[in-house]
Amino acid sequence: MAELPGSHGATTPQIRQLPHGVSEEDAERYFDSHAGSREGYDLAMAFERTNPYQNSPVSLSPEDRAWIIAQGVSAWRFESHPQASVQVLEPTVVQFTGGESCIQTNLPVPKAKLVYYYEVKVVKMDPGTTVAVGWATRPYPWWRMSGYSRYSIGYHSNQGLIYRNQPFTPLASIDEYSEGDVIGCGFRHRSGKVFFTRNGELMGILNARMFYTVYPTISNTGPCVLQANFGSSEFLLPHANVRHWGFANPEDTRPPPPAYGQDQDTFVVEMAAPPGIDDPTATAGSPTPTEVRWPPV
Repeated sequence: MAELPGSHGATTPQIRQLPHGVSEEDAERYFDSHAGSREGYDLAMAFERTNPYQNSPVSLSPEDRAWIIAQGVSAWRFESHPQASVQVLEPTVVQFTGGESCIQTNLPVPKAKLVYYYEVKVVKMDPGTTVAVGWATRPYPWWRMSGYSRYSIGYHSNQGLIYRNQPFTPLASIDEYSEGDVIGCGFRHRSGKVFFTRNGELMGILNARMFYTVYPTISNTGPCVLQANFGSSEFLLPHANVRHWGFANPEDTRPPPPAYGQDQDTFVVEMAAPPGIDDPTATAGSPTPTEVRWPPV
């Protein structure tokens, strides 16, 4: 076969086919990642094609609502996949034993209030382990970190990176966290915005465009013990207590918030809410996700 002019026997470059779901912007990150990362992404995309997400404006069935009325906030508990490296020690306490795994609650966010919020304490975490706290739809790949697959977002302990829908380019970077820290995760279902806290301090709001029925989702890459609070006890974030951001009506499930002292309590109640969190007139905002910081409470 005759050579093309100017080729001088050079090998024709191989065309790298871009996998489904990988954007042009993330192409180089995909091909530069190690084989295990690419394989995990490809398996997750195959899982999504086999188990497509079906959005629904109603997040709770009549049976779910009856269960919540009977159980209050205790109705939310973790359920593990049989193949995941995680054990449910108590309804809201889980132990990951190693390897990348994910666990979600049995019930989604009800969508009855403007804001929903939960906190997760990192009780134990081995060196080298990365924890991720966030939201995701169901079904979700049980071996994927929160934020690594579509319709999900996760705040990762390693470098404080926040991922949404893919593992190649972080959406934002905030504070790292480790053993002993308490990470909070809030969700505004009308605007699709998500916010995170660390030890009761608000870190930022993200216009994540999470217009889905989502579940509390936590994941890790190694051994750790995590404990969640969906509103059965007081949150470290004062706004969450005052504005009742727990998953069920507080009068049905817990005593009133503790007294902070006359002056401090008045300050907390009357202080303007952080921008974009619980303003009922807030909209989805800019089509481009952005991070917003404000002074801690």
